[in-house]
Amino acid sequence: SKIEAGRTELNSVSFDLIYLLSILEQMLQLQAENKGLKLIFEIAGNVPQYVQTDECKLRQVLLNLLGNAIKFTQKGRVTLRVRLGEEESCGCRGNPPGVALEGQSTFPHSSVPISGCLLPITFEIEDTGPGIGAEEVHRLFEPFSQTETGRKAMQGTGLGLAISRKFVQMMGGDIRVRTILGQGSVFAFEIWVRSGNSINSQTS
Repeated sequence: SKIEAGRTELNSVSFDLIYLLSILEQMLQLQAENKGLKLIFEIAGNVPQYVQTDECKLRQVLLNLLGNAIKFTQKGRVTLRVRLGEEESCGCRGNPPGVALEGQSTFPHSSVPISGCLLPITFEIEDTGPGIGAEEVHRLFEPFSQTETGRKAMQGTGLGLAISRKFVQMMGGDIRVRTILGQGSVFAFEIWVRSGNSINSQTS
């Protein structure tokens, strides 16, 4: 309800992105191994170590998407790919492309001075799970809505993907889905970050 009312804000901090991804991999590795799954993190060499964005919201989005992939995949693997995009947006060029929440501007907020350039980072979560039927894809991000697989699992409230999408939109991007029934799914999103530094990083 706070998100829908526009009362949720970004808390942009400088943090160690590579360390965050390492911690997430450690957290989820046992869960994947218990199901006989391979959990693979592929991080491109050009991904910056220190970035500025909302660390907590990014962690929540990744945990939700990776957690779902592991939960609904019965065999095979779950892969996270992280890469840096080729575009950049500087203050002189205006805001990066993105989808704004109702009543809010795209990230970064127009009332906040833009210093330096913004870089796009793309995250892809691919699984070898059951996939999603074409007739259900459009309902994935509706609050309290679940797919047939989710209903059979009898877990969750159907809010995770809806909240994750809102958070990604606040960070200047959106979540896209590619899925083939019986073969697996790919959830991908892009966010815009500023370069960070180790001095102000809150992750150590």
